[in-house]
Amino acid sequence: MAVVEYQAQDMMHHFVSCGLLSIDQLNIILEEQKSTTKQADQIGHELNFYTKDASLQLKAKFYDLEYIDLAHYVENGLIGEYLQQYNDILLALSAVVYRAESNQLFLAVEDPLDIVLKDIVRDAIYKYFPKITNIFFAFGNIDKLTSMNHEQQHVPTVEKNEIISELDALIEKAIDYSASDIHIKPDEKMTCLYFRIHGKLVLQKTWHKKFEARLLSRLKILSGLDIAQSRMPQSGRYSFKFHNRFVDLRVSTHPTIHGEKLAIRILDTHKVRHDLEFLGIEGDNLKVLKRCLAQKQGLMLVSGATGSGKTTTLYACLDYLNKSGFNIMTLEDPVESCLSYASQMEISQSVGYVDGIRSILRQDPDVILVGEIRDEDTAKMAFRAAMTGHLVLSTIHTQSLDGILARLDDLSVKAHMVNDFLLCSMYQELQLQYHEKCHMKGCPECLGTGVKGRALKFQLKSYGL
Repeated sequence: MAVVEYQAQDMMHHFVSCGLLSIDQLNIILEEQKSTTKQADQIGHELNFYTKDASLQLKAKFYDLEYIDLAHYVENGLIGEYLQQYNDILLALSAVVYRAESNQLFLAVEDPLDIVLKDIVRDAIYKYFPKITNIFFAFGNIDKLTSMNHEQQHVPTVEKNEIISELDALIEKAIDYSASDIHIKPDEKMTCLYFRIHGKLVLQKTWHKKFEARLLSRLKILSGLDIAQSRMPQSGRYSFKFHNRFVDLRVSTHPTIHGEKLAIRILDTHKVRHDLEFLGIEGDNLKVLKRCLAQKQGLMLVSGATGSGKTTTLYACLDYLNKSGFNIMTLEDPVESCLSYASQMEISQSVGYVDGIRSILRQDPDVILVGEIRDEDTAKMAFRAAMTGHLVLSTIHTQSLDGILARLDDLSVKAHMVNDFLLCSMYQELQLQYHEKCHMKGCPECLGTGVKGRALKFQLKSYGL
């Protein structure tokens, strides 16, 4: 059992010894905890065994940290100036400044033991308030801030915190249901949140327009974006804590006539298996693919629609090659999963695919993964790498298996280069598997899609092997 779990159990027994809980109530909490990922003290509060204030005070005492009565600070006007100066940033992270001294900030959060939350808060403060050099955290009940400068804050804090909790719950639900993306779309009078489930957009939640800025500010801050910039597209990322693990979220914004649209790509590596057989590649296709992967040099290309799993297939190929002790290097946009055995690099505005491949070739690689062949220069550089003793894997956008050769011709790759160094081409698509329980009509279990999943359909063609 982890040290953190031991401490949590000791803390709950501390609640009992201080008279906040009875033994029977503690046993109920521990039994309830077996079927949830919530912390024990949160369960006790939800069961009305004690108030949040009482639990936070004892929790602070147990961990030898300070507890701040924020309601007292608000009633006495002790944090009004800080609210105006810092709240637009910090309330999106469920944190509040209760004291400031020169270059130091003192913050109240509900869980100052959460290392990830503290790192996110620090990053936001150092980004927007560079003069701050020291930050201190204490326990505080953020829900009690029900009125803070109504001229500046049009939405009560309790309502705002409910929106944050609701957003987090929706992200958890999206991960649970294996959604590939979350879309937050602005309309003239409302803001809508959709999941992309098995290729379909499914409406999950509609908010009043007044909550839109709150939602976007929180996601922007978490993913390192500029909350003051709304007229230019931005992209970032952050890790979302889910069931004692972290899921990578890629966030991008795009301005529209009704406000900023925000999309979140969910990269849950916990659910992805990089295994050729598991993906459904079998029989002759698997034999041919393994023959191609056994070559010392040449190019392998995968094509398919966006979201069809091309990168997952390439990662599975790299996993297979990892058994041979190769120097494996990748160039991606963006890196979708961290591979412990590979040296991975993301392309940027300063370093594109062509310069990236040129740089990788100086690193004595055996295997090179190039995220996508998009243009003539990248295509020629990929083939140049393939003809100089390297196995190169990449993707290319076409509508069919036969379209791959035509696309290479469009990119001015000479026919003799293709004949000599293209090992194989693959085309894949995900076919819907319908939900038999609801007879494809849609039900809560399948989020109304009528679909239970998608299966990989795979075509492969080899050249000269």
